[in-house]
Amino acid sequence: MKLKYLLAASVVSLAATTTIATPVFAQQITTDIEGRVVDESGNPVAGAVVTVTNTATNATRTTTTGSDGAFRATALQPGGPYEVTANAGGFEGQTVQDVYTALGRPTAFTFTLTPSSGEDNVIIVSGARAGVTQLAVGPGQAFGVDTLERFPSITRDIRDIIRIDPRVSLDFDEVEGLDRISCLGGNDRSNTFTVDGIVQADVFGLNGTPFAARNSLPLPFDAIGQTSVEFAPFDVEYSDFTGCLVNVVTKSGSN
Repeated sequence: MKLKYLLAASVVSLAATTTIATPVFAQQITTDIEGRVVDESGNPVAGAVVTVTNTATNATRTTTTGSDGAFRATALQPGGPYEVTANAGGFEGQTVQDVYTALGRPTAFTFTLTPSSGEDNVIIVSGARAGVTQLAVGPGQAFGVDTLERFPSITRDIRDIIRIDPRVSLDFDEVEGLDRISCLGGNDRSNTFTVDGIVQADVFGLNGTPFAARNSLPLPFDAIGQTSVEFAPFDVEYSDFTGCLVNVVTKSGSN
């Protein structure tokens, strides 16, 4: 009986001190809004308050510019529309409305504030005046919900969408009776497929396609909010492929 207790204690001790190494895969499923706030002379405006509001959900993120006038709101839901407002003491505030963000591609602003006339006014400006641009993490392309809803797809498969990118081609496999995704002329087995950051690829190589499902997309087409095709991103959050990554983010509910 004493030996049994000693063995049990040894097992517990071994379990408590042993760590099993498991691979961790992280894929980009959010986006950022960043930029600078400057005055009319191009000097940075420190301490400006930048508010980012998702008007579909009323979710709000507030950040403050540093000494260089830079700001960044991270981990935002792709899509939108967003409303971005910059306010600073002694200046008229500015708001840009109907801003749509892309999956894994930060949206950058440059707010140029004008001196205030004494009242705390916030004016609505165009995206061109605020210098709105989307920054890419490498060669690739993102497709928003507007493209997904308007583009004709007979099969209602994500492969119909990503082939808009000229670097993607679909090779019909007569044996399997399906279209294989070739990125930059490579084999589809070198690709990977993720849904909300979780790998849904056929990691064991048992199916006819790199998808986890046998022949088709493993989720309803109408559930897709955004998708992107990444070929050679320098962001370390992308991994587990040498051909391309088909990254899908599903829709979320409204508030």
